[in-house]
Amino acid sequence: MDVLVTHYEQNETVSVAIESLRRQLSAEDGIYVVDAGSEDDSFSELERFDAQRDIELVYRDGVSRGRGRQIAFEHADSDVVVAQADLDTEFHAALPDLVEYYRRLTDDRGPGILLVNGCLIGYRDVIEDAGGWRDLQVHEDKDLWMRVDERATLYVLPVTTIKHHANFEWSSLRYRLRRRYRNYRDALRLGVPADVLAASLRHHRPIHRRGTDALLFALARRRAAALEQYSTLDGVDFDPEASFLRELTFEALVDSGAIDPVFTSPPETLRQYESESAYPGQTSYSESS
Repeated sequence: MDVLVTHYEQNETVSVAIESLRRQLSAEDGIYVVDAGSEDDSFSELERFDAQRDIELVYRDGVSRGRGRQIAFEHADSDVVVAQADLDTEFHAALPDLVEYYRRLTDDRGPGILLVNGCLIGYRDVIEDAGGWRDLQVHEDKDLWMRVDERATLYVLPVTTIKHHANFEWSSLRYRLRRRYRNYRDALRLGVPADVLAASLRHHRPIHRRGTDALLFALARRRAAALEQYSTLDGVDFDPEASFLRELTFEALVDSGAIDPVFTSPPETLRQYESESAYPGQTSYSESS
């Protein structure tokens, strides 16, 4: 397996995250890292791991997460890849068992990708057939899920690969505002109608918080119009009262029919990682922010 990693200024966690991945991989496995232009000490740590051949640092520039995942994917060469493994996380030693389970599952039930809390596992040819990751910053993985679902199967396993998630970025107001703006921008680029997205904002945000969100939404709408449109969600009938569509949660995608996942049960080897509350694409976002 190859692990695809995108990274930006995770100085507090980068070493623990990489070490928790490296310990569970064989000599034939690789960790391919794309850095989005980090200026803190985390990049020095990446260079150290690269020099030790613990990772392959394949790119450094200001790229979106979607573009970064695709660059890492294009450098990797294993038939199975693990993505969405971010470096603000210490990982359980579950990946070898998950990949073995994924191989058996798809042999028995047909091609697709496997979603768990903390990562996505897929055969290279399934991801290539769907077109890979596109240039999105927040909803890049959900965009891929939907395109895979048109051609193969989205398998969901209720386990988590996350032992500890530091989540320290969310203490920054700047980060939270930027994240909300990017969520709106990605949702618009993926085809959520502006009026439906605005209606969900009004329904799910309290009055005293709507002003900031309305401004972020207006900025995102203006910027999204100048960017490439992917339209993955064109024609999907969302209920703005049921879901806050800025987030495009797993449940919202299921309820709207945008994806039709197949849920599976953990084998004995993965029972220790079972988590009823964990779902694919779970956001760290707090509505209190």
